Amino acid sequence: MNLQWMVAVRPDKYQEVLTSLKKDKIEITNMLDSISVILVSTSHKKTEKIKAMDGVIGVELQGDVSI
Repeated sequence: MNLQWMVAVRPDKYQEVLTSLKKDKIEITNMLDSISVILVSTSHKKTEKIKAMDGVIGVELQGDVSI
């Protein structure tokens, strides 16, 4: 089952990570260039591969936010 994930990336590695995600056939649902965040839809198992990519700061499961 695919879940929605938020991938925070170092600004200088943003394009490199984006290219790697596409190469690994990970579905990109949105790109927030201005804050270097990429939203993806993938399985929990594939997030370990994303976390290991050079330039990735963190990977978080998207959920409801209440302020």
